[in-house]
Amino acid sequence: MLKFFIGTDGSAAKNAATVLAQGTEVVKFGEGGESFSNMLGFLGQRGMFAQKLTLILDHPLDETEGEALVEEHCKDFSDADAQVIIIENKLSADLKKKIPAGVE
Repeated sequence: MLKFFIGTDGSAAKNAATVLAQGTEVVKFGEGGESFSNMLGFLGQRGMFAQKLTLILDHPLDETEGEALVEEHCKDFSDADAQVIIIENKLSADLKKKIPAGVE
């Protein structure tokens, strides 16, 4: 499952992502978390302490590695059992075209 939180209020987006992730095991990537290069290794996993896993990507488009990850694997994130939440200020028109239908 893939969900985007888009906007300039990063603090509110992080809070909303945390609320959405309640009851799941959370792994954060980006600011203060894991490197984006480690993200795909978590995608097919289940949580150790909770049945569901939530992966929060904090502004991945700010880094070349994160941008490539999102552009290349948007469909994989959407199809995953894990809940993938991407927090960003804005999305480019090209990236919007790669987002599968039905993704919020």
